[in-house]
Amino acid sequence: MYKARLTKEVALAVLAAAAGAGQVVITPGQPGPDAHGQKVIANTERIKLEVTLDHDTYLRGEAMRITLAAWNPTNETLEVLDPFKETVPDFGQWGEGKGFPHPVLHYRELASEPPTELDVPWWGPTITMSPGQRIEKSEVDNGGSPGYADLRKSNKFMLCYGYIGILGSCAQAPFEVEPTTVVYTTAAKFDTPERVTNPATSAVEEIPRFVHAMVLQADGKRYVVVSRRWTRGPEEYVHPGQELDIGGLGSITPYDRVAEVSMAVSAIRLEADQDDNVIVHWQDETGAPHAVLLDKGRTTMRTLQ
Repeated sequence: MYKARLTKEVALAVLAAAAGAGQVVITPGQPGPDAHGQKVIANTERIKLEVTLDHDTYLRGEAMRITLAAWNPTNETLEVLDPFKETVPDFGQWGEGKGFPHPVLHYRELASEPPTELDVPWWGPTITMSPGQRIEKSEVDNGGSPGYADLRKSNKFMLCYGYIGILGSCAQAPFEVEPTTVVYTTAAKFDTPERVTNPATSAVEEIPRFVHAMVLQADGKRYVVVSRRWTRGPEEYVHPGQELDIGGLGSITPYDRVAEVSMAVSAIRLEADQDDNVIVHWQDETGAPHAVLLDKGRTTMRTLQ
């Protein structure tokens, strides 16, 4: 059931509209949505939201691949608040409140309960969904979201995706974060530096870029992982035998899980090509070589041997 309180009077009417899309419009001085807005909100309560994860259990600091979906289960065409507008994997605490126009992803520890009422504004961009239509969007968290550091601790969590204020239709996906220990770490240098212009002198500074990879161990299993962000140097930010924590993870996370490997794997080799692709190599317990290529945008991982 929808519950919300208006936090403040909106002074301007949003009049923008586009083909197949619109806005929940508020008349100046009106403490709530007009008739059109009320209809949109009622329609929004009728659609179904879904959220799925690429894993049930994550390593500390691992990038999460999240798939969001919305579908119209009715036999009517519905104008609804856009379920994807500016939506990113946002690991903020329940109750921070991004505002009604932005569907949000929140995590909470399983022991806690979300509130049943939040202060939210009453405006937002809309889309039109045809009967039975299902739309989908995938996201990868790159560690820039508020509260991301909390996912570096071991615990059980619930990821919730929904419109703030319509908590009854929140889609949920439980997951765990495992204690994670470093087995091995290495780095490779990209061919092309980062070029930054000094605004005061107009001088161009070239900053070397390094990518890091690790062998990690969690729950009796080992994994090869590669960082999604570059650093200025090859220095080890974490060390073998160290349990990953918030302090050690700041410069190398988030990272991609490349493969689960045998417990015999204790070292890897990393290289970066001229196109910013990354190739990670290792040998299994039989001595057989393995290599996986990760493209620059990290949209694909391809086994080379």
